[in-house]
Amino acid sequence: MDVLTYNLNQLRRTYRKRYENYVVTRIFHRLNLPDLQFVTQQLVRRPTGIALTDLYLPQLKLHIEIDEPHHGNQTEADEKRTEDIIEATKKLDIVEAKGHRIERIRISDAGDDINKFNELIDNLVDEIKKIIEANGYEPWFPEQEFDFSKFLKNGKLSVYENPRFRTIADAVNFLGQNVRGMQRAFFRSKKYPDYNFWFPKLYPNGGWDNKLQEDGELIFERPNNETHIRNHYRAIINDDTKRIVFPRFTDNLGAVIYRFMGIYIVDKERSSETEGIIYRRVSSDFNL
Repeated sequence: MDVLTYNLNQLRRTYRKRYENYVVTRIFHRLNLPDLQFVTQQLVRRPTGIALTDLYLPQLKLHIEIDEPHHGNQTEADEKRTEDIIEATKKLDIVEAKGHRIERIRISDAGDDINKFNELIDNLVDEIKKIIEANGYEPWFPEQEFDFSKFLKNGKLSVYENPRFRTIADAVNFLGQNVRGMQRAFFRSKKYPDYNFWFPKLYPNGGWDNKLQEDGELIFERPNNETHIRNHYRAIINDDTKRIVFPRFTDNLGAVIYRFMGIYIVDKERSSETEGIIYRRVSSDFNL
């Protein structure tokens, strides 16, 4: 996907929200940085459900909340939401566990004065520029997101470089499988005989209730049926083969991707016939 198409898709998600659309568009054009990615309606999981931050700049780990006039009566709720998002992003950011920063623009502070409104936005833009001047950022090129040459150059897949693949076939072919298409979520590697590939859905699906621990260190695999839990446990518990794991995710535009999460093995001490199989990450890298 090229930058223009990506940006148009992001802005389209704000078109029914007048204030939000105005603020996001002004920030975007005032910064004028095509290689700075911006995400509208970024999902963040909270203890009480989910939150959607209005604008998120991933390279800066900066969320921007646009408080429309009705927010004036819910300051306490907004503060709690901010605390939840900061705490949640410490856990969500598997690559580097640091809390994200949140800035707010309160529309009510400007009233109906367009000049004050613009001033609020421009002050925030100045703050963003200061962050960039102080810390810099890694340029973003969407057309290179699925360019795997850097992994070949480094000789490994590393969780810290966030390798992502569009399809199961893309992932396994990169690792020497040579298939045209692939629908299966689990199978043995041809090139690496001591490893299996696994592409799990880490959320309730079909007859399974699978979960990823927030720090990425554990995967919980559990059939919904009690009999199946026992049978699956007995079938898997003595399997010592390492798993190259690419969980299925949906990105912020709704596209399915498979992200490398590391190498996992069955954790025999934690797994049980009642709780199901638990896999423990033993490496964040896989040498090619």
